[in-house]
Amino acid sequence: MSRPGQTPVLAMIFGSPRSGTTWLGKILDAHPDVHYVHEPEIGRGCGLPQFPAADDADHRRIAERDLALWTATRDLRSLGTRPVMRKRGENAVAFGLRVAEIYAGKALERLSYPASQRLPILRGTARHPRVRVIKTVNMLGRAPTLAAVAPSLRGIHLLRHPCGHIASVLRGMARYGERDALANSALVNSPLGRRMGLTPVDLKDFSAEESLAWKWAAFNEVAWDALPPDEGHLRLRYEQVVADPPSAARAICAQLGLDWTAEIDRFIAQSRSDGAPSSPAQPSHYSLKRAPETATNRWRDELSDDQVRTIANICCKTAAGRWFFDALPDTARTVPIPDPLPALPGDRPRSPGQDVSALDGKDLLP
Repeated sequence: MSRPGQTPVLAMIFGSPRSGTTWLGKILDAHPDVHYVHEPEIGRGCGLPQFPAADDADHRRIAERDLALWTATRDLRSLGTRPVMRKRGENAVAFGLRVAEIYAGKALERLSYPASQRLPILRGTARHPRVRVIKTVNMLGRAPTLAAVAPSLRGIHLLRHPCGHIASVLRGMARYGERDALANSALVNSPLGRRMGLTPVDLKDFSAEESLAWKWAAFNEVAWDALPPDEGHLRLRYEQVVADPPSAARAICAQLGLDWTAEIDRFIAQSRSDGAPSSPAQPSHYSLKRAPETATNRWRDELSDDQVRTIANICCKTAAGRWFFDALPDTARTVPIPDPLPALPGDRPRSPGQDVSALDGKDLLP
C-alpha cells in the first residue's frame, strides 16, 4: 500500500479487442495493492480522435482531461468487473458490502442497461493503491498522446497473433452479428494508411479478414512505436502469457514495483481450464477461462491458408506484424521473463527477411 500523499504508479494495458486484455487486467486486479479500472473510455468517453497528433496542444489537453476522469471514475462498468477482488486494508464487512453493491448494480442491467453502467460505486477499492491499472481496447492509436502527457505512464502493450485475433473476431461476428467490428474509416488517417495510400474507395472493397488485418496492423503499429520497451514500457505476446501466466505476471509486477502475492497465483489457477468449454453447447465468447492449446491454436483450424497469407502480407507491413510472422532480431526486446517460457506448439525458427507469402499458413509462428 502506498503512503497517503504518495502518487501511485499509473499503468495502462493497450491491446486490440479479443487479445486477452481483460484477462491480463484481472490478473493484475488480483493484487491487493492495485486499483483496476476497466475500459473507462467506454463508460466515461474519450475526446481524442483515433490517431491524434502527439504534438497537438488541443489533443494534449483533451488527453490530460480524459486521464484525470478515468483515474477518478467510480462508475459500475469501470470498477464493477467480476470476480471482485479484495484489497489491502479492506475488512471482510467492507468487502462484502462492495461485492453486494456491484452485484446489485449488475442486476439492474437487466432493467436499464445504459443507465446502470453509469451508476457510481460508493465503496472504493484500495484507499492508497500503489498502482493504478487502466485497461483499454480503444487507445492503441492514441498511445503517443497519452504517453506524451503522462511521461511516467507504464504502458503494457499486449499483442495477440493477428490470425488468432481475427479468427476470434470473426467467431464473434458469426455469433452476435457484425456490430462495428469492420468499421475501418479511421484507417486512411493512420500512419500506415497514409504511408500505403489507402483511400475510402479501397476500404469498401476489403474482405472481412482484410479489414481486420489492416486494423490490427494500423493500430498496433502506432502503439508499438509509442511504447518501446527501452523506455520503461512492456511488450507481451498473448500466446506467451497464456503459455506461462505466472512468469509473465511476475515480470509485470516487478516492472511496476509490486511484490508477488498469493492472490495472483490463486486467480491464475482459477482462470485456467482443461480445454473444455464452459458450456458444451454454447461456450462463452467472453470467458476469462484460458486453455493454452485452444487459446493459441484454434485459428489454425478455422482460417484457410489463403486467409492466413492475406493476413500475413498485410500485417508484415509493420514491425508488430513481423514480430509474429518472421524471426527478426528485435524479438529479443520483449519483456524479460525470469524463467524461460516453454516453446509454443508449432514454433520453429525463421530466417530474417523470409518471404511469408511462401509459407504454409498453418505452420507460421504463433
